[in-house]
Amino acid sequence: MADKDNGGGQNGRKNARKNRRADGREDGAPKGLAPFSPLAIDACALARTVGLIGDRWTLLILREIFFGVHRFDQLQHDTGAPRTILSRRLTALVEDRILVKIPYREQGRRPRHEYRLSGRGRDLMTVFVAMMEWGETYLMADRRAPVSLHDTLSGERVGVRFITASGEVISDIGRIRAHFARESPRR
Repeated sequence: MADKDNGGGQNGRKNARKNRRADGREDGAPKGLAPFSPLAIDACALARTVGLIGDRWTLLILREIFFGVHRFDQLQHDTGAPRTILSRRLTALVEDRILVKIPYREQGRRPRHEYRLSGRGRDLMTVFVAMMEWGETYLMADRRAPVSLHDTLSGERVGVRFITASGEVISDIGRIRAHFARESPRR
């Protein structure tokens, strides 16, 4: 049964709609980063990237392609995505130039496509590696991570780090500050 105190149930949803503020938050809702951000959402590279790849299915699809799965049936099997959702996400990723479609044909079968990372898609993998590292540290600390990434030449494990333009590795995130361009669209 819905708890009236926490806005649950149908009445809670109706009341929440009535109490929405102009900035999209409900009255009394905690203030998040977005209302105080000096950048308009459409001018924020992070917000636009999350809008492009931030849903569950897209992340799983890109993960599988990054790990070498390229064909529709195997992507569906490995992600568990319904065919319609997988098809829509793959189409969007191709339209956004994150993936490229490469035709192939097996003997006696109709032509099909493989999905491979484009240059833009390969550049996006740095984000995935950073997310994997964060997950290994904070979500899987009690067990060994099932995947680790290694350089094909040296065999050494690879990871994502902050590096200055001159090549210095920065391990203290407190040294990093955001600098906004004067012409950045403001809220």
